[in-house]
Amino acid sequence: MQEMIQQYQQTKPLLKGSSNVWLNELRDAAISKLQTLSPPTRHDEDWKYTDLSALIKQPFNHVIERTEEPKEINALNVDCHKMVFINGVYSAKHSSNSNPVYITTLTEALSSKQAEKLWGKNLKDYFANLNQAFANCGVVIQLPAYTVLDKPLQIIHYSSANQATHIRNCFLFGSNSQATIIENFIGDTEKTYFNNILTETHLEQNAHIQHIKVQQEANSAFHIANNLVSLQSQSHYYSHVISLGAALARNEINVNLSEEHSTCALNGLYVANNNQLLDHHTQINHQKANCTSHEFYRGVIDDKAHGIFSGKIVISQDAQKSATQQRNNNLLLSATAEASSRPQLEIYADDVKCSHGSTTGQLDHDALYYMQSRGIHKAAAEKLLTLAFANEVLQQINSPVIYDEIAKLVQKKL
Repeated sequence: MQEMIQQYQQTKPLLKGSSNVWLNELRDAAISKLQTLSPPTRHDEDWKYTDLSALIKQPFNHVIERTEEPKEINALNVDCHKMVFINGVYSAKHSSNSNPVYITTLTEALSSKQAEKLWGKNLKDYFANLNQAFANCGVVIQLPAYTVLDKPLQIIHYSSANQATHIRNCFLFGSNSQATIIENFIGDTEKTYFNNILTETHLEQNAHIQHIKVQQEANSAFHIANNLVSLQSQSHYYSHVISLGAALARNEINVNLSEEHSTCALNGLYVANNNQLLDHHTQINHQKANCTSHEFYRGVIDDKAHGIFSGKIVISQDAQKSATQQRNNNLLLSATAEASSRPQLEIYADDVKCSHGSTTGQLDHDALYYMQSRGIHKAAAEKLLTLAFANEVLQQINSPVIYDEIAKLVQKKL
């Protein structure tokens, strides 16, 4: 901790937006908060399945250092607006020139104080405060009312340096706006690095947003992300999280349905092998009446990997006539693979429709036998059944082109 504080004091003037008094105050408060917090351990209920000791031991530099840009960055091949960051530094060379004016980098937003009204101030989580102190890159979206983004925005984070990069995104979608956002995390397979992401997402009345995240980090990378989402009346938020890479990755999503007739759908697929640990924590808070939520996560786990899903849905006393469904299914491909699942419902209203469930098992032997009896080799039959299991989640993506690109990545991983 002392080494981290010393790093902060030495490099604080170099952080983006250091001329803003309000931001310096928030960063100082975050460092002070970190001195009262400890990194989560398995003694903490929300982290009981996730051992962070390998991450904590790494002596990462927490300040961005510019490195040589790679010649090529292989991301999703879709027609899109594109913003590329290399080790936290925006790369105009690899980005498209068609970014709308209401989409900008965090660096530009801080220089004009655009981010002040979006930047959260009361953060309790250890990694959120770490991000608050060192955040130096990210994307700010302020989509005006009635604006429909003409094509998806793909935000690519490429890592090739042994450093910690603290990414801060602020997304504000105006009333009746529509957009598809793709976040893609990739990296140099020979590097050990840490991406710590904090995203604040606000949907105003009747906004319709599809948010797709593809995590395909390097094999020895660490990835921790927290997405705080708030929905106003009649807004719709659709999240798709695809976790394929990293030695250890944890994705948290916290959604507040804060006004009536808002809807969210959280879908996720995690494919883990070797010794990977892929952890997914979600919470949906039904705060007002007549809101709807759907949650569908699946894991495919092989070798000695560990897949984790913990989902909580809280329906408050004021959230009458809420409807929610939660489902988690895990497919184990080896005797040493491990899955942990904790679907949870907390209901304080009496006029609701709720269901949840979880299953963990192996491939259906009857289905395998049937396919083999029709002349399909066992290995091919296993692959087809596994792809079909994963594909049920991918089919929730509302774009055939994006679906095809992600399906290729999943097939390659499998």
